[in-house]
Parts: sequence; structure tokens; C-alpha cells
Amino acid sequence: QRQREAVLLQSDAAQLQEKLADARLDALRMQINPHFLFNTLHAISALVERDPAGVRKMIARLSELMRYTVESHGADEVTVREEVDFLRRYLDIMEIRFQGKLQVSIQIDPEAIEALVPNLILQPIVENALEHGVSRTSGQALVAIEARRDGERLHLTVRDNGPGKTGSADQNEGV
Repeated sequence: QRQREAVLLQSDAAQLQEKLADARLDALRMQINPHFLFNTLHAISALVERDPAGVRKMIARLSELMRYTVESHGADEVTVREEVDFLRRYLDIMEIRFQGKLQVSIQIDPEAIEALVPNLILQPIVENALEHGVSRTSGQALVAIEARRDGERLHLTVRDNGPGKTGSADQNEGV
């Protein structure tokens, strides 16, 4: 009887841990989406007079991105292929924003393309590289995104050629 109760308690604890992880992921998504939307709208407003054609393209891509986030809201995990497809739409917007100053390299190992990752894991990291790295670069801005497998592990890497972190080590901004 006690063994059965212990097994049931372990099962309940595992289910609670899973629900907690889901709640944390949902909370992170709710932080990311408004942040991403505000930054994109700000970029669009900055280019309205200078590049009307670019603004139209940015609005079209933003519409696609918003549709994707609404339609895939329930998906906790997506393939690297789906994540990168979403990221390419976002980068289309950012390439217009940076007006020829941004160069992006995406290298995905064929063995990694169908691996599952948390939905919207790359976009906020790339956005961070653009906002806090690339935007502070005086010359050509570079962002490199890579996905590769190492046995059972998946390595996702985002690099930029920005100046690096400035300020105090305990600075706690962004998501």
C-alpha cells in the first residue's frame, strides 16, 4: 500500500513539474511577444518617411509573424526548420531596419533540421544580439546563427560582432 502511495505521489510530483515548466514557458512567451512587437513597430515608425517601400514590406512580414505566433501559440516545441523559417521572416524586417548594414549567416546542420526546440527560442536571442550588439556597431553588422548536432545534443549558437556587454556585471535587463 505504501509503495503504491509513493508511486502515486511521484507521479503527481512529475505532473506538477511538467505543469510548472509549461507555465514558465507561457510566461516567457508573454514577455517576448510584446517586447518583439514594440521593437518592430518602433523600427517601422523610424523608417516611414525614409523608406516607404521597406515599411510596406516590414508590415507584411510583421503580419506573417503575428499570424504564426497566434496559430502556433499552443505548440511548446517546433522543429529547428520551423523555428528558422520564423526567424527568417523576422530577419527580413531587421534587414530593412538596418538599411544594408546587417549581414546574416544561417548555417543549419542537416542532422539538426528536424530536432525539436522550444517554440520561439531563437528570435529573442537574435533580437537581443541586434538590439544590444549590432545596433552599437559602427561598421557592417554581422549575426551568425548555427544549429548542429553533437550526438544526442543540439547546439544552437547566435553570434554577433557588436562591442560586447557594457555596464555592471549584475545588470539585469531584457529577457
